[in-house]
Amino acid sequence: MLQSFDRIVIVTAATAETRAVARGLGVEEIPQRRSLTFVRERFGVLETGVGKVNAASAVALASRELSGAAVLNVGVCGTLSPEAFGIGAAVLGMLSIQADEGVATPDRFVTCAELGFPHGGAGVAEGEAPTATVAADLRPIVDGEGVIATVSAGAGIDGLVTDRRDRVGAVVEAMEGAAIGQVCREIGAAFAEVRVVSNTTGDRAGQAWDLPTALARIERLVASIASVEVDRTGG
Repeated sequence: MLQSFDRIVIVTAATAETRAVARGLGVEEIPQRRSLTFVRERFGVLETGVGKVNAASAVALASRELSGAAVLNVGVCGTLSPEAFGIGAAVLGMLSIQADEGVATPDRFVTCAELGFPHGGAGVAEGEAPTATVAADLRPIVDGEGVIATVSAGAGIDGLVTDRRDRVGAVVEAMEGAAIGQVCREIGAAFAEVRVVSNTTGDRAGQAWDLPTALARIERLVASIASVEVDRTGG
């Protein structure tokens, strides 16, 4: 898995996610925050903080060390399609799209691209697709794939769930992936986003949460990715 990359960098947003990644890598703790730390020969971890600005700035600051690396954004998410992706399900993003940047009008949501301000510049498609070779390697260890909405505000009302599911085709939502993907595209690093469902969305009073189950799944996913280390060392 990911044999064509000398380095694999796992990017998280929150400390609970970072600790799950550390367990998957077989280490007790990641010693630094907001700074890329290599904890095994090939594996680095970068905890950015929550949200698009934190994520993009942290990855950009680490860009000199990301050339030629596979950058995996790994973390929890909220499901927009619980019938397809329930709590604990792992989703590979086939498109990570900034879903709530633009203008909300009485008739519809107008995206930044429609306003003439596409993310990443003119001629760049809205949303960040994973690097094909990385997606192919990750596909066997996830439960499915789909569009991941990158948002600044989580869907705590039913209307936002419907909007994100119908307007951009998203199956889950999180808060960093498209921003990380854009930086990776601009610096020439490979990218993929993998999310594990920790909660339902919609009316917040009726949401269901199970963060321990999601974090345990992250740990297993990372352990599967890191198992290639054994193959490379002959252990």
